[in-house]
Amino acid sequence: MILNPRQCEAPNLWKRIGEDRWVLMYDVYGQKVHNFGFSETSDFVHFTSLGQFNQGVMRTTNFTSPKHGAIIHLTRQEAERLAEHWGMSYDALLPSE
Repeated sequence: MILNPRQCEAPNLWKRIGEDRWVLMYDVYGQKVHNFGFSETSDFVHFTSLGQFNQGVMRTTNFTSPKHGAIIHLTRQEAERLAEHWGMSYDALLPSE
């Protein structure tokens, strides 16, 4: 199974909240314009590509050059507390449409 023909590293895997699907994120360091790739699976045998940042369904919100990312789940209350701590509104954390 080849998810990306370029050299990749630093995989992260997370379960979609309330769903039986998982997303695999990986650093595609081997391509000329650095980016992250994403694939989705429900059985860890078959994977569907979700594309790369800003070239598919996954969007960046507050950075332009990702490197070795990590994903954590935050409740809305946790996100609101973090936004308040950093002097931001909660809405500023949400992706723009």
